[in-house]
Amino acid sequence: MALNAPLLIMDAADSSLDQKTKKVQFDNALFAKLEPPVFILEGKLAQHVPHFLAVRSKDPKAGRSFATKSGIERNKSFGRMEPYSETEEQDDVDQYVPLNERAGPISVKEEKPPTPLYMEPQRAGCIAYTGSPKNPYDVSAPSSVKSLFIATPSDACVLNSGPATPLPAPLPKTNTTSIKDPLQLLIQEEMRLGERRRIIFCDRPVDNLLGQNQHSPYTKEEIRPLVFQEFRRSMRTHILFMYEWLQAWPDYATLSNKDKVSFLRKCVLLHTILDPVYISLQCGWPDKFVMQNGGYVSCKEDCDDGWRDEKEISSHTKKMIYKPLLERIMQDIMKPLLQFGITFEEFVALKGLVSFQGAIENVSAEGRPVLKCQLDGIISSLHKFYLERGEPPAERLGSIILLLSSILTAGLDWVESHRTIEFFDLWDLDSLLRQLLNLDAIFQKSLDQ
Repeated sequence: MALNAPLLIMDAADSSLDQKTKKVQFDNALFAKLEPPVFILEGKLAQHVPHFLAVRSKDPKAGRSFATKSGIERNKSFGRMEPYSETEEQDDVDQYVPLNERAGPISVKEEKPPTPLYMEPQRAGCIAYTGSPKNPYDVSAPSSVKSLFIATPSDACVLNSGPATPLPAPLPKTNTTSIKDPLQLLIQEEMRLGERRRIIFCDRPVDNLLGQNQHSPYTKEEIRPLVFQEFRRSMRTHILFMYEWLQAWPDYATLSNKDKVSFLRKCVLLHTILDPVYISLQCGWPDKFVMQNGGYVSCKEDCDDGWRDEKEISSHTKKMIYKPLLERIMQDIMKPLLQFGITFEEFVALKGLVSFQGAIENVSAEGRPVLKCQLDGIISSLHKFYLERGEPPAERLGSIILLLSSILTAGLDWVESHRTIEFFDLWDLDSLLRQLLNLDAIFQKSLDQ
């Protein structure tokens, strides 16, 4: 019997086969040399195969009476088998080969037919299948020819010779496809933010409220003169939007609680400037400065829209506090952005760069490397975006980075203006906004205690 023969057929009716030949020697070294190692067992020789590899040939429609190793690997559980009839069960008992007469490297300690053992993948050995090699679960073949397909060592697994090894606990699933490009993550979150603003602050038919896009959440017809009292009441909604923007960043959860609060504070200061700037460029420029809730203040000297007296704050106080800040924002931020012709993708990148760069000085030493890594990721992603669109990366990326200092300076002015309001009690600020403005003092007080 040649070892390199592609197919070995052994017939129990052959007179040249003696009793010893009728027993199959299951030797891994022999199987490894067969190319391909496929056996077709005919006649009574099949009953000499060990019980756990035995082929049922009584009734082809009855299905299998055992679970294969491949079934364990593929399905991770046993299938439900049809029960034996009394005749089939007695036949199996009659054909059972005692343990001390079984040949091969497999050692089983129990007297009963062994239960299928756990296989260690990627190791040489054999796997037994019933049916054809292409479809191991095919039991429709004639009962006169049933085959045992022995996998090659490169594809197969070794049967454990010791006691059954328990299945290992499954590893936690990691959805690597959810890890996105930093710029694409910012774009998606900014479009989601626009949809939330429409739902909260717009009065439209519902079919026009839903949907994410890169357009302004408001049209020119929807914006209205700003009422400071209404904006103060909606301040926590805007802070919540900023917090959700931060949570969309996967590494935000790795920061300490103190760093999370410091990062949120910086976003409140900077987004309160940047978001109205871009909304105004889309639907208000050059006459109106539009806030996040769709309310605007007039940029004309002879127009008092948004600057009129209110019960909580007078027109004089409004102009004294916010007019200088508005003029600086328009001169140092809005005009350069307008000349630059900033796109939606560039704006969300600028917003991300300003947020992470501004927060670095306020977080702990442990949190700074995480923020710096995100900064590098945004810059690399924006550079790739320019290359894909065939635009000069150095010129446009440099212009965006140069804007950071103007925005950060405007943020400091915004803080000083609101501290003036709080100190002189010029009008009632939201309590959460007060805490964020005085966060440094709150942290220092907690350390002293």
